[in-house]
Amino acid sequence: MAAPTRARVAEACARWLWVPEGATLVETDDWTLVRYPAWAYTPLAMPVFRPAGDPGAALDEALAEARRLADGVDAVEATVGIDAPDGVAALFEARGGELAEETDVLAVDLSDGVPDLGPLDAAVTCRWVVTPDDARAHNDVAVEVFDSPRADDERIAQMARRGAEQATHGRGGFVLALLDGEPVGSSGLEVAGTDARLYGGAVREQARGRGVYRALLRHRLAHAVEHGATLGLTKGRVATSGPILRRAGFEAFGRETTYRLPL
Repeated sequence: MAAPTRARVAEACARWLWVPEGATLVETDDWTLVRYPAWAYTPLAMPVFRPAGDPGAALDEALAEARRLADGVDAVEATVGIDAPDGVAALFEARGGELAEETDVLAVDLSDGVPDLGPLDAAVTCRWVVTPDDARAHNDVAVEVFDSPRADDERIAQMARRGAEQATHGRGGFVLALLDGEPVGSSGLEVAGTDARLYGGAVREQARGRGVYRALLRHRLAHAVEHGATLGLTKGRVATSGPILRRAGFEAFGRETTYRLPL
């Protein structure tokens, strides 16, 4: 498999923007803000900041708009992408930004199919989340591993409907992993054109070391390849999923940092 180019990965990252139903999106040529619904883990985010002119003036404008959207939120999660201009991280720090997260941007070429992920434990199975029961189990894993918000019944029903629609139409969805029939892992996939966007991979601590993460990875990549994806793209936590993804054939193309900017 040929390694993707940095330009291809940066372009795919720039297209990857999560704006769920109920969110408010504000975009300019310099920045993007998203005010998420109450159920989301992050209330207010600036996933894109690429000023063409004066960075300080662009940030002033973005923060003014963020305050308008805040509605009780006291900070915005601002991401420094792999294609951000030099000095953006220093600018965020100068404005009181505190480092919240670092993730490696990782990608793999899928033109020749799913990479070899090694043997998997037969006791580990994966399935698409298409029922409320599986959606709740999926959420339970995320709550335990990521401290995500616990979804209410309405959100659980919405997850099941959306997951079923995505999986049926070849656009990915949510995946639940089971070890000896018990839910132990969860993850998500969005197939957008030729990009396979992998996110939210989580495994309960007691099930780690059994290949659950790799099983989730193979399940999603197989679906993505079947439906035309040629690039697998994800953002892995440096100390946890990052090493697994590298062993699976993913290559790191830079590091994204997220700062919590006070409003």
